[in-house]
Amino acid sequence: MILAAATVLVILACGAIATLAALPAGHSSIPARLAAVFGLGYAMVLWPATALALVHLLRPWSLALLLATASCLLLAWTLRRTPSRELLGGLRDEARAGWPVVAFGLLAVTAIAIARLRIPVDASAGGWRYWSDGLEFADAGRVPSTVLQWGALHAPAISKLGANSFDAGLSFVLRDHPFSAMAAALWISAVGFAAGMFALGWELGLRWCAAALPLLALTDHAWPGGLVLDADIVRKLTFFQTEDSGRMCMLAALVLALPLLRGDAGAGLPRAVATGALIGAAALTHLVAVIAIAPLMVGYALAAAVRSGRWRTIARWSVATAAGGLAVAAIALVLAGGDLGFQGASGTPYRAVNGRYDPTAALLGLKKTPIPKSRRRFYTPPVTAARNLYETATALPAHGITLLLPLLALGLLGLAAVLLGGRPERLAVAAALFALASLYAIELLFSARYAYYVPATFGDRRVFEYAGLPLLVLGAAGVNALFASTRQLRPRLPAVCAAVLPVLIVAGIGWNGLTAGVHGGPASSAMIEAARVATPCNTRLLTPTRTRGSFQALTGRASMQEGLMVFLRPALLAQALDIEARARRFYADPAANADLLRRWSIDDVLARPDQAKRMMRLPELSLRARVGPVSVFAVAGAGADAPRPNDVPGYRCTSEPLR
Repeated sequence: MILAAATVLVILACGAIATLAALPAGHSSIPARLAAVFGLGYAMVLWPATALALVHLLRPWSLALLLATASCLLLAWTLRRTPSRELLGGLRDEARAGWPVVAFGLLAVTAIAIARLRIPVDASAGGWRYWSDGLEFADAGRVPSTVLQWGALHAPAISKLGANSFDAGLSFVLRDHPFSAMAAALWISAVGFAAGMFALGWELGLRWCAAALPLLALTDHAWPGGLVLDADIVRKLTFFQTEDSGRMCMLAALVLALPLLRGDAGAGLPRAVATGALIGAAALTHLVAVIAIAPLMVGYALAAAVRSGRWRTIARWSVATAAGGLAVAAIALVLAGGDLGFQGASGTPYRAVNGRYDPTAALLGLKKTPIPKSRRRFYTPPVTAARNLYETATALPAHGITLLLPLLALGLLGLAAVLLGGRPERLAVAAALFALASLYAIELLFSARYAYYVPATFGDRRVFEYAGLPLLVLGAAGVNALFASTRQLRPRLPAVCAAVLPVLIVAGIGWNGLTAGVHGGPASSAMIEAARVATPCNTRLLTPTRTRGSFQALTGRASMQEGLMVFLRPALLAQALDIEARARRFYADPAANADLLRRWSIDDVLARPDQAKRMMRLPELSLRARVGPVSVFAVAGAGADAPRPNDVPGYRCTSEPLR
């Protein structure tokens, strides 16, 4: 834990230096600086690590040297541009501006940060695939030429090039403590997201309710009627995955972009460069986060241009900033080689399961048939898509009173923002409505374009979960306008309302609402434990379930059913489905399917008690050990021609118990 905490402090220190360089003292706000520290801290590690991976020099010493050099150069440039006395004075002025309201926002973010200090332990969660990808980068010192997944050698998927490089850098320090490493990355993502929501409200001008946004956005508390905002995002923030970092990074980019779009004083080139760097870092981390949050940025830019008439200026800043960040990210992907893994979305044909079923759905355990466009234009009918958007954003059924009352409340809040509010509230409402319409349009576009489940429901499954963010902005705009109107009764009443609102929310959600499902505890996995203590190194294992990346990261052995969820790589998808189907048949009837052990060059088989009874009669298997409820069988005469862990980077064998 101490090493993980020190690593987090180093990342945030680098982010603080980059923030000082990007945001001139006296021309920003404390909430924006806080969000930038997290976002730029992540980007400060990601970009050097990615650059080193591209030139085949990703090593602990080179990353430390480049990161230290970049930080020192930025700090020197900042102090040369702004003397230390002037810098401190500017920061002091920012701290004094609206400090009573800012203090409550900082307390809200701090409460979330403390509540999420637990290490969410799960030795089998899907996030291990992302960590294993980072280990491959770390061992190779670059983008590996081949990786071992689904029992064979494949070109690596590089769509998450930046995230893999960042994880590689994290593993240089915390490889022997993977649970702490993943918890540290998750903590930065979750608290950075909370800081970003606070800063978003502040920079939008919704300052009387900005402190409430992180509390509402990061709780799984069910409000009256069952309303839960951002339920999917909150659930994902309970375990490590790259999308968490991409979401935090893109939200920080949105926060920094808003003053540029308004033309605020001091919002110049350094801020634009930092915004572009954050957008590029988010794109190299997880494109879904960029696609889902960008509509808020675009909607605000259009609304600001209409309101002010500064079309050319806003277009110049918007296009240059976003295009610059995305262009650098695209160049990095081209130089990396590897496989983007989007063939299924670009027209490469799929092979149906059993001649009928959709293979992209089959990998999720669903039986669906493709829907040809000649039969139905939209995979998901537009009315159904609208219902799904509402239900995903609110966790409420889209019918009856649970539909009418929330929509009526949102409509009244939006009307209050327009009629009672000023320019900030109206711009926020316009941006929120544009974002909601854009998310819906994304679903319709993919639904009309594709016939297979995963690409056709991209909007529904992956983008709609972000719909809670514009709903929060829309509601906050109305509440802010109502609070501001109380100034006519008493000048200090808006500040009192701004202080009372987060207190009431905390009282309502309680401590469990702040933790939002993050539970710590001892690491435990009988399968992982059995593989670590009872199988030799450099072996190929057959396991009863899909393991994603946990066996690679925690044992250093190769599991046959371990690899990316390859929805958009049709050739590899067919191979993965075949492996899963044959493995299920083997465990159901080992005697009739024993030939696959030699065909796949399996060294050891792991089995649960009911499965072990059926395997005792196989002459090819001999019981090696029992570890808890798991039986480990050695395979006689395993083939030696298949790829093994020693042939590729990312595997480090360990034989010690998990804890």
